[in-house]
This record gives sequence, C-alpha cells and structure tokens, in this order.
Amino acid sequence: SAAEDAAAVSLGARRIFADVWFIRLMQYYGTRESVHDERLREHHSHYHADGSVCDHGEGWEKGHYPEFIPLSFHIMDLDPYFHSAVVYSAASLAYNLGKPAEAREVLELAIKRAPREWRYHSILAAVGYSGEKNPGEVVRLLLPVVRQPDCPTMLKNQTAFLSKRAGEYAVAAEIYRDIAENAPEREYAERARRELEKLEGVAR
Repeated sequence: SAAEDAAAVSLGARRIFADVWFIRLMQYYGTRESVHDERLREHHSHYHADGSVCDHGEGWEKGHYPEFIPLSFHIMDLDPYFHSAVVYSAASLAYNLGKPAEAREVLELAIKRAPREWRYHSILAAVGYSGEKNPGEVVRLLLPVVRQPDCPTMLKNQTAFLSKRAGEYAVAAEIYRDIAENAPEREYAERARRELEKLEGVAR
C-alpha cells in the first residue's frame, strides 16, 4: 500500500519492503488466474472419458497477469539494486508469459541503474535472439557494454551471435575479432576465429 511504501522511505527500510513486495509478486504469479473466458469455462466443464488431453494451441492458459509488470517496476523503485527480482521478472515475462518487449523494458530500466550488472545484459541478449522482433535494436543497446574491457566473454559471444542474426555482420566481426585476440578462455577464442572465417566467406 501507499502507507507501507511511505513508511519504507521514512524508515530507510526500502530493501525490507522490496522483499515483501517481491514475495507478493511471486504469490500473485504463482496463483492461477480466475477463469473468466467462456472457452475456458467450457473446457473445464467437459470430461475426457479416454483420459486424453485437449490441444488448444500455443499459450493456452498461460495467463495474462496484468499486475505483473506494475509490481515488478514497483519493486525496482523501492530497491533499484534488487538484482534477483529483476532477473526473475525479466525471465518470467520473456519466457513464461511470452512478453519479450516488456521484459526488455524491465531490463533497460535496471541497466540504467546498474550498468555493470552483467546478468541483465546477458538476459537482454538471450531475449534478443529468442523472442525479440527487432534484434538489431538489442544489439544497439548491448554494443557499448561489450566494448568495455571488463565485459565477460560470454556476453560478447552472445552479442556477436545476435548481431549475425540481425544481419549486422560487420558488428559481429568486430566482436569476434576482439574475442579472438583478447579472450582469456581458449574455447571462446578458437570459436571466434572460426566465426571470423565464416564471416569473411559471407563478405566475399
């Protein structure tokens, strides 16, 4: 409630109240939504004598959970550095609720507040090549990060892969070249060299 949040600010207990709201978010998402849709009511009222299961198509009964996004942002406002809550919200939106654009909104806000939290960028890259309609836009967001010298090689590799998917071959080559020359992990460096050879073939 607003009164609880005011108390959190006045008492300096933002993290505690963020924990409380995160528990509420998980309880909300873990509770099956009420069945309002007529098709759902009909489905639950009929009986399969042979034990078979209906196939109603992709996304059947995944739920909508309209309060999920507002609750996620509310938790982030209470505690901007509650990293686990951000990861939970973004992953749930992208992979369970089928809302990659909304997951990206959560991650972009979180990244503004904690630009060195590599998990956010890694999930953003994963969202980019699993469900995002505009992977090139995700590449644009990730590029300043992967050009940092302390960026993890795994994230660089994810971004290079996503760049290829978006048709940004020059960007992919730039990242793979950096990995090949500077990655401390031998496996990543060797893979990057192989990818560079493939990209050179495409360029010809």
